[in-house]
Amino acid sequence: MYAVIDPMKPFARKQMGKHFVEPPLEGLWWADDIQDLIRGNRDKLNWRMMIVFEPGWLTAAMFEDAVDKAKASMGEPPASLRIESLYEGLCAQIMHVGPNSGEVPTLARLHSKFLPAHNLVPNGNHHEIYLDDPKRVPPGKLRTVLRQPVRPSG
Repeated sequence: MYAVIDPMKPFARKQMGKHFVEPPLEGLWWADDIQDLIRGNRDKLNWRMMIVFEPGWLTAAMFEDAVDKAKASMGEPPASLRIESLYEGLCAQIMHVGPNSGEVPTLARLHSKFLPAHNLVPNGNHHEIYLDDPKRVPPGKLRTVLRQPVRPSG
């Protein structure tokens, strides 16, 4: 994904007059049983990684051009690489600070305390936004937004 983003930087600066800041990596996580997600049973989870752009900024032509440039140095991209819109609607979210392996208590607090207290139930895939680069930030200081699309219960 980052190999496709790199060619967009000069285009954004030259053609659109925009200062390009690389968006953070994000992940959607889901399981047949939401308790597997809340308990951190990673072996039972499905996931999709993505990079989210500001609406209307990335065109299909820009994406295809960037993919072609990335192919020259990286080879054929995975078939799953694509542009897709994501609308989550109402969400509850909480900041987790620390390694991703330590998210279980934070997720449990979100799902077992906050959602019930506000008469909310999950309504879509769990969404994580990784604000820091684990190659540059110590594990204890990593920040991850844990977001859960929700709807009123009942």
